[in-house]
Amino acid sequence: MIFLTFDTSKFTTEAKRRFNELLEERKKGLSHLASQILSHRKKFEAEYDGNNRRAFSDITGELEQARIEDCRYGDGL
Repeated sequence: MIFLTFDTSKFTTEAKRRFNELLEERKKGLSHLASQILSHRKKFEAEYDGNNRRAFSDITGELEQARIEDCRYGDGL
């Protein structure tokens, strides 16, 4: 839940229309988002290894001076 405060109680017709669209999206739940994400599955699969290596490299660079006590750090890479 996101708590929003507004400093106005007067909204344009466009703002009201867009708010009502947001309410309609909320009624759909999350399943429509999952189907949209799954439509990009091939791209995720194709780019996963490179993105994973890049993220690991970024983390490793940031933690270069840190002492890592977790034996799982870097397993499988």
